Amino acid sequence: MIFPIKFKFLGKEQASLHDIISSNPAKKLKCLNAIRVGKTFKTTSPNRFPLTINFLAKKNNFYKIIHDIGCSDGTSSLDLMKKVDFGSFFCMDKFVRLSLGFYKSNPFLVDDHNNVHMYENKFAMFYLDPFKVHSSPFEFLISKFFFNKFNKCTELKIVEMINPQLTKYPNVYIQNFDIFEDELARKSDLILVFNLLNKFENKIYREKCKFFFEKNLNHRGLVVVGENQPYERASIYEKNKSLNLVKTINGGSSFKI
Repeated sequence: MIFPIKFKFLGKEQASLHDIISSNPAKKLKCLNAIRVGKTFKTTSPNRFPLTINFLAKKNNFYKIIHDIGCSDGTSSLDLMKKVDFGSFFCMDKFVRLSLGFYKSNPFLVDDHNNVHMYENKFAMFYLDPFKVHSSPFEFLISKFFFNKFNKCTELKIVEMINPQLTKYPNVYIQNFDIFEDELARKSDLILVFNLLNKFENKIYREKCKFFFEKNLNHRGLVVVGENQPYERASIYEKNKSLNLVKTINGGSSFKI
């Protein structure tokens, strides 16, 4: 975004940070799709990787443990849950949980390290840049203007940035997770990483990911690496003594293990 402000227009229904705790699924999803952390928006939609899901469904495997890493709000995870048999499903994203606070009754979003990412008043929604990852001078000025307003706000409510439909499924777990920093507590039968690793295409990250997958997959476990920008591409590997490529979709992922 060059100009990190979304103005509110009278008579037009718009996303609001107030709705992140709404019991209305449509309002909550509208809010989720407007949330930005760093350079990433939570925007998602169903049916993002149907060819991959169809391939996994036709195998008729029972996946005791599935980890969906970089799942955003979990909408795509729901598509997979409907097609495969599983025991436990972990929806994991770097910022799957944030905290909601209020400054003079106006809401703002903060992460676990007290970085404020968004603020809203009656006129507009403001996107802040605590990680300093945006080059626009407007990002710098808006962030500098607002950051000091939240220092004295101590009452925060932890909220999950997830599709509310996920709560209807048993044995589904929501976790903050960074694939380059964190460890899985249990080995996996299926790991999915969509629309994440294509942003880290160099030798160092490839070696880190290969080690991560080999360490955390059970024997005959599968890992799917893919993206759907602008169309679905995926590479599917199986672990035997090492990772072996068993299927590509539309030429495979741009990220090669």
